[in-house]
Amino acid sequence: MLTQFNLHPQDVPSDGLFIAPPSSLEELVYIRTLTYGVTAYFVIASNNSYQNVLEAFKNSFMDEYHNPNGTLHESQIILLTISGINQEASIKLTFNDLNRFLKNPFINGNTYGYPIYCEAFFVKKIKSSQEKTKNYY
Repeated sequence: MLTQFNLHPQDVPSDGLFIAPPSSLEELVYIRTLTYGVTAYFVIASNNSYQNVLEAFKNSFMDEYHNPNGTLHESQIILLTISGINQEASIKLTFNDLNRFLKNPFINGNTYGYPIYCEAFFVKKIKSSQEKTKNYY
């Protein structure tokens, strides 16, 4: 029996959730957790192996980029960041851009990001044939 559900940004309709009033008490829910944040995706093109590139990121990737003999020195990056409620991606092309994003993901300072996770529970008590009445709130 469904007593709670989680939502991720890709699951939310473009016109939002909870717009129309519920048609019955069984549909009433409350939001227990709402997490705001930002999202970043990046692709790296490198002549080095995946393992070497991964190791560069476990250490100081900027050192590996600036060092002429570093794993990332000749590599290229495409960085997509999403930090606003409109979920429009910003495209950047340097490791310096990735480093700036990691240090300050809320670059414009006017936002805490956008909802990236939501946990909701049904308000109504739910009875199960195998259990006593439970409150899920």
